[in-house]
Amino acid sequence: MQSPLGIIVLSQDFSLLYYNEQASLYCREIAVSQSVQGAISQVLNMIIEKIIGRIFNTAILLHSFKITVMPQIIPGPNGSFDTIYIIYLSSSDRLNDRVFEKLGENYGLSNREQEIIRLIYNGFSNQEIAQKYYISIHTV
Repeated sequence: MQSPLGIIVLSQDFSLLYYNEQASLYCREIAVSQSVQGAISQVLNMIIEKIIGRIFNTAILLHSFKITVMPQIIPGPNGSFDTIYIIYLSSSDRLNDRVFEKLGENYGLSNREQEIIRLIYNGFSNQEIAQKYYISIHTV
């Protein structure tokens, strides 16, 4: 049975050391790239950008996924210590589709407008939504 938790391990200079199968699946859902390496690289860049300057052990949301970064101190060569970063990815709770339908009914939104609201809720940027639907950022 496959774990529902994606795990990525980075060295202290943010080089990729390890990832499990679930992490590769989640990264392919998040990223524009469909190659595993490209998707993982894109997601790592997004995560590193979001965590620099933040307190660790706090969950961040990225495209409807909960991401937690945990630094770990491990013994290094010659009695020194190194830091590795363990990144946990899990699918976060999404709003019930009925909530988006209700918004559509209350405000007269089209299906496409409801889809865009769902993407915004799930953390997609206007640029990402524009690329996904081949529309301008202004239209988003």
